[in-house]
Amino acid sequence: PFCGSGMELIECGMRFPSARLLGGDISGEALDAARQNARAAKVTLHELRQCAVDEWTTGDLDLIITNPPFGKRARVDDVVRLLESFLAMAAGSLKTGGKVVWVCPQPKRCTRFASGLGFALERKSRLDVGGFDVEAQILRKNG
Repeated sequence: PFCGSGMELIECGMRFPSARLLGGDISGEALDAARQNARAAKVTLHELRQCAVDEWTTGDLDLIITNPPFGKRARVDDVVRLLESFLAMAAGSLKTGGKVVWVCPQPKRCTRFASGLGFALERKSRLDVGGFDVEAQILRKNG
């Protein structure tokens, strides 16, 4: 989800060429850019879907890596709802022991919400992204 122009997917594909890479975004233009960027990098993207995060319905995943939208122009309540939709989708899509690796702009609220979905915070690190404080997190889905 939130794959945008595919940079995270492409980096994963370069590091792990045998990985089965899936991406989704609401923007068809972003997905076209992801396809072009993947071709240029000689990385195979197995599937790209144009869909909202709450429409994503792939199960049995090992890992979800994402950088969801956030920023100072976004309303906090809208971002939190989007992040909670993402976490609910991730809980239904990951295998037990699967992980979410992401940049979270609302770490306290999202960590609490994720815990209620059966995730454990495995690791965190504060980041300054252009004057905007976020947290890089690894969440593990418990059984």
